[in-house]
This record gives sequence, structure tokens and C-alpha cells, in this order.
Amino acid sequence: MGKRGTKAPFQVLDLYPNCGTYHPGQRSVIHAQLCNHSAEPLPVTGTLQLMRLGSVVQALPVAIQLPPRSDASAEWVIPLPADDFQGYGVDLTTTAGDYTGQASTALDVVSHWALAPRYGFLSDFNPDAPDASTVARELAKFHLTCVQFYDWMYRHYQFLPPEPEFTDPLGRRLSLHTVQERIHACQQHNMAALAYGAAYGAEPEFLKTHQDWGLFDAEGKPISLAELFYAMNLTPGHPWTQHILGQYQEAARLGFDGIHLDQYGFAKESCASDGSLVNLASCFPALINSAAARVRQVRPDAGIIFNCVNNWPVHTVANTDQEAVYIEVWPPHDRYRDLAELIRRGRELAKGKQVILAAYLGFLKEPRQEQRATTGALLTSAAIAACGGFHLLVGEQRGILTEGYYVRHATMQPALYAALRRHYDFITRYQDLLADPALEDLSTSHIGGINEEFRLEGAEHSPMALPGTVWTILRRRPGQVMLHLINLRGLTDTLWNSPQPLPRPMALTLLLPRVPEVRTVSAASPEQPRLMSLATEAAGRHLRVRLPELRLWTMVLIETSS
Repeated sequence: MGKRGTKAPFQVLDLYPNCGTYHPGQRSVIHAQLCNHSAEPLPVTGTLQLMRLGSVVQALPVAIQLPPRSDASAEWVIPLPADDFQGYGVDLTTTAGDYTGQASTALDVVSHWALAPRYGFLSDFNPDAPDASTVARELAKFHLTCVQFYDWMYRHYQFLPPEPEFTDPLGRRLSLHTVQERIHACQQHNMAALAYGAAYGAEPEFLKTHQDWGLFDAEGKPISLAELFYAMNLTPGHPWTQHILGQYQEAARLGFDGIHLDQYGFAKESCASDGSLVNLASCFPALINSAAARVRQVRPDAGIIFNCVNNWPVHTVANTDQEAVYIEVWPPHDRYRDLAELIRRGRELAKGKQVILAAYLGFLKEPRQEQRATTGALLTSAAIAACGGFHLLVGEQRGILTEGYYVRHATMQPALYAALRRHYDFITRYQDLLADPALEDLSTSHIGGINEEFRLEGAEHSPMALPGTVWTILRRRPGQVMLHLINLRGLTDTLWNSPQPLPRPMALTLLLPRVPEVRTVSAASPEQPRLMSLATEAAGRHLRVRLPELRLWTMVLIETSS
């Protein structure tokens, strides 16, 4: 994505695919926005390449006539391969006279969004909200595969409103027509639309007429979230459970592709109206499984995501009939290493499902130092992606989540927007190298400490994400080893919800084992997304590789004989 004001005769202002993701064999449309800075018409030629790792899959010729001193657009249609769960780079090289420009984006091919759940959000359903197709197109630039419709409904206990326009419990004016337009627009861009739905929350007027459906504390008082939403009894077969399952079906009938089941993280153990003990951790699995079955009666491909607030109760719900493990992160999970452990444990319990972290960046509400705020956001993004997780962060109108009430999201500053676009491009381009459930983690067994299979020279490093070091994350699958280097040099702490200083770039040398046989070594980063081939030289029982300068996050890809 370019920025106006260059001295070049022309520039590519933006390059992006028309959809958030693609199904195997589908066609992609790649859009480019260009600007001619010269006073004369400008013929631009070049090549658009679809890349799979370091190989060119397709190459299309580029020939564009740019009118003088104006913007122009171009598009190319690319038939995509049928291979599932594959990421691709899209690289545009353009030439006019002696000037050559380059731009990149990415796309991926997945048969179902849950294979790569790049999750975003919508929260504005006002009757006068911005055009739905424009909003969806902007979301798709981040390659989102699924979008949460946050607080779209009339009430937590009654999703559909009595009239098309209505006021929600917190006084917002909403429109069911706006909701439906956004569902359709997301689906047109291959992004699944998931309806937010609380598992056990109901407004005060509902509790007033259903006292025996509530949950109560040891003093017999109704349990609530700020007396706005009251906890209901989720025991299997209880009237509330049957009622809320019916609401999930209503959302599916409206057109949603699934339900985002929310809970509040408290009332872990409480009392029913008759005084009997209710343990929510043991109730949630049945609710999730029943919800999945109910929505699939309406839409066979519909699915469920359930919110494990602060990782609770992941041990009981990870292996239920949900599409991914979703964890809303709060203290004491404060550091980058905590994010890595949440992802590791979630992947272990879920047995093949992906892990999504809702890690809200509160420091972006009012960023006082834009560079530090941008760096903090990018480090958290890199930490989650390099460990194989997905991050619920971006949404409508360049929104970014800073707290649990999504309506109060912040707006990305231009520098952060451009940098996160590059990160999402990179994550999508190499999605299977990052998030293949079959990846084996070697971070603490093959590099750092007493481990000498892989060695890094030029800076102190650690797999434990320590401040002042290079964080090493080492993962492999048959024939490929991925070493992620995240630069924490200059940091005095590793708090993920905190602005951070820009780390000092550095030159590093990697020593890697010669067994199994190393075929190629290459490296890429969000700033330089195309894999760069690296030379190796023998160094005893190791091979020595000089790496490109590490700025924030670099991935080294080692392809081996097995």
C-alpha cells in the first residue's frame, strides 16, 4: 500500500483481493489503485505473479495507461488452485520508463473458514451506517475469513426485534435491515458472518418474569453484570437453555453462518432458584454441542465459537463441537510468553482446531506516542501469529479493539493501519507455515540454553520471550522447519498490552544442523514478504547462514530432505 507524495512518476496506492478468502478452484479478482504524478499520459507495464512460497504459480502481463495527474484502477482475474489450506503471495512489478515499482498483497484458499479463522468485528448497525459493501470490502483487505456481529440484536434474551428499527439495551439505535445487508455483504466477500449471542445473559425485565430461571449467589442475590445482564441457569434441559437455543436458531434463519457464544467469566459456581449447585464449566459443553446441532438444522454448514474468558473453562470445552478455541485474554496472562502458552495449550486440547485470542490493546485508546503504540501492536500481532494463533483485533472503518465492549473501539492511525495490513498480508501468505495443526514445537528442545542443534550468533536470544533478547520460536513439519525471530531488544518488559520502544535492527548469523540434509534456506518478513534465498556454508557439523537484518519479525524457512 503506497502513500501519496513520492517523487516517482507513478505509484501503486493499494493492491488487494476482492474477497477475504477463497474456496478451492475459485477465481480471485486482484484490484490495484494507481496514481500518475506526471503531466503526461503514462503507459505502465509489468507482471502480476501468484506466488506459492518461492515458486511462481501464475504470471499475468500488466499493461495500464495512466491519465495525467490522476488516479486509475486496474484488476486481474486469477483462477486459483484446488489445493486446500494454502497461502499465496500476490506480487505486482510495474515499470514506466526508468522507474520500477513493486507492491504485494496475499490471498489464501480454504474449504472452510475455521481452517484459518482470521477474525474481525462489526458493531455499527445504525439505520444510517456506512454502505455495507464498502465496509465488507475494507474488511476483506485484511483477508478476514469470519466476522463477529457484536451486539446486533434487540435483547440478549430475544434476538429479533418487534420492529425493523429498534433501540438496544444500552440505548443504541439499530436496524435489522442494516444487519441483514452486512450479513449478505460479508458472505459476498467469502467472510462468514457470526452472530454474537450471550450464553446466559438476560436483561432485568426478563429476570423479573422468570425468577426461577436465574442464578444466585450464596446470599440469594441474582448474579449480574453491572445489573445490566443477569445470569441464567444453563443446566441441560432447563427452560432457559431451551429458550436460548431457539434464539440461536432464529439467528441462523436470519442468514448468519454461526453463533459466537459469549459468557462473562464469572458465576463459575452458583445456585439455582431451588438452592441446588450449578457448575457452569460442566454445563457449557452440552450447550455448545446442542447449539451446533440446532443451527445446523437451519444451515448445515453453520458453526459455533465459544468464549473461554481468561482461558476458562478451556479444559471442558476445547474438544466440543465448536469450530475453534477462542480465548479472551485478561490478567494475569500479561506477557508475550503467556500468549504463547495459551495458544500451545489450546492447540493441545483441541486436537486439530485453531486457536483465536481476543487480546484487546487498551493502550491504543489514546496513544500518546504513535511509534511506541504501533510497535506494541505489531509485537503482539507477531507473537500470536508466530505461535500459530489468530488474533481478533481489526474491524469496521479501520477499527481496532481496545476493550471488551466493541462499540467503543478505537480507529487505527495511518501508520498502524499500513503496518497491520502488511502483517495480515504476511500471515495470510504463509498461513500454513504458521498455523498448520500438525506443526511440532521445538522451541525449548532444539535452540537456546543447552540445546545446540540450532544456534544464533549476534544477539542474546531465548525461547522464553525475555526482554532485551531475540525471541526464538522453532517449529517443524515434514520437510520444513520454520524459525521465527521476534526482536525484543531494547524492551524492558514483555507486556503485550503495552506500547513498546522500536527495537534496534541487527544482523544475525544462524547455525543449523546438517542432518537431515538441508536443501534450501530462505527468509521473509512483513516488510519484505517475498522469500529471499540465503546462501549456506559448512561450519563443522553445522551450516552457517547470514540472515537479513532483523527489524521486528523475521521467519526463516529451512527446507530439508525429510
